[in-house]
Amino acid sequence: MFSARFFKPARSLVFKMTISYAVLFGFVAAGGLGLLYFAVAAHTQLAIDRALSAKARELQPYISRGDIEGVQSMFTTDSGAHGSDDYFFTLLSGSGQTLACSDMSSWPHLPPPALCPSMTNAEGTVLQTISLHQQGASKKARVLTARISAEKILQLGVDLEGRDRLLELNSFNREVAESVIGRIRGADADTYLRLFLCDLLDHFGVRVKEHEAGDVFLDPSHAYVPSFPSIPREGMLATFARARGLVREDIRFVSPDHPLVQDAIDLLMESKAGTTAFGYLKGPKPNLLLEAVFVLEAVADSRWQVDQFLAPQPVRVVLDLAGRDLTESWEPAIFAREVRDATIQRFLERPGFTPEVLKRMLERATELADGKSAVLRQAADGRAGAALTADLERLVDLRKVNTHVRPEEITWAETKLARTREAIAQSRLRLDALRLVLEGPVSLG
Repeated sequence: MFSARFFKPARSLVFKMTISYAVLFGFVAAGGLGLLYFAVAAHTQLAIDRALSAKARELQPYISRGDIEGVQSMFTTDSGAHGSDDYFFTLLSGSGQTLACSDMSSWPHLPPPALCPSMTNAEGTVLQTISLHQQGASKKARVLTARISAEKILQLGVDLEGRDRLLELNSFNREVAESVIGRIRGADADTYLRLFLCDLLDHFGVRVKEHEAGDVFLDPSHAYVPSFPSIPREGMLATFARARGLVREDIRFVSPDHPLVQDAIDLLMESKAGTTAFGYLKGPKPNLLLEAVFVLEAVADSRWQVDQFLAPQPVRVVLDLAGRDLTESWEPAIFAREVRDATIQRFLERPGFTPEVLKRMLERATELADGKSAVLRQAADGRAGAALTADLERLVDLRKVNTHVRPEEITWAETKLARTREAIAQSRLRLDALRLVLEGPVSLG
């Protein structure tokens, strides 16, 4: 009883202090959220104002030279991506007569420009947030009113309700978009795809017949590969011009990511033809070079996604008859430019070259390629270990504070880390192509 009487005032004091701190914290939190709300609203309105002002500057040259159709076309193109009910414009004469406007069915009662006090100046801009009431509903809009000249007044507006304006304004970067569009147009204008694909199809016996307006007809009836992929048995009409492909539904538009391009490349890569070659290289002293291209690839279940750390990687080796590594001296571009194709029959007629010589050179090339692939494996293992270990540690830390992280997820992350590093360690080196090159001062003829 004594202890109950003694602690009762204390409990009462603690309770009162707790309530006081809770109320104080509530007021502070509410004030902070209010400040955050007003800061976000101010940022959003500033971004909208800048966008409206930029659009007014874009339209001004058209208005100044009286190109009303240009104004309507430009505004329609821009607002089409956002919805005509959300963006609007009106162009009025100095007396208030409407010269041009967008679809104003959703905006029938805009305030006239004469109500804007700064419009009495020769030039001026007013930004207003207005509320419109119609058919029992209300909506808000941000309206820019600008006097372009003594005879013309422009009004631009955007709906402030019904959409996430902050998200829209921050999810689009005009410079990045224009850069992407420029690269796409550059790829469309490049003629390399047409030349490459036509040569590749001709290699497989597909007849490429020129058609009107730069189109081509692809006929697979004489192809060396039965049922050539991505080309119908009766053939097909194709174009490399995007604009023509859009207006002609009967013509296939072929771009770099078209299945026909990928299928033709896959056929070439999987074919045994072209994996061995012989050439001649003019040089001061006789020598024999071997260029070998290996492919380092990891064989694993696709669910482990090992390719993101070790995709199939070419390993190129160039060596001479003495086994010296000349890969750095003969870069691929230089080698391709200097080496001339030749027939191997006359070379085989010369004494001194035996299968044992080629076997010894190939064994040395494999040894050099193993050394280079070890560096690639080590780098891939480092990338996989850093990325997947970070994911695993993140799940373990989340598990401590969040019971929704299941133990199975952690087990999966551990298994993925182990399987990925195991697949990288066991990646194999596969010989893909060989080229024997005779170097000397005299051509084979």
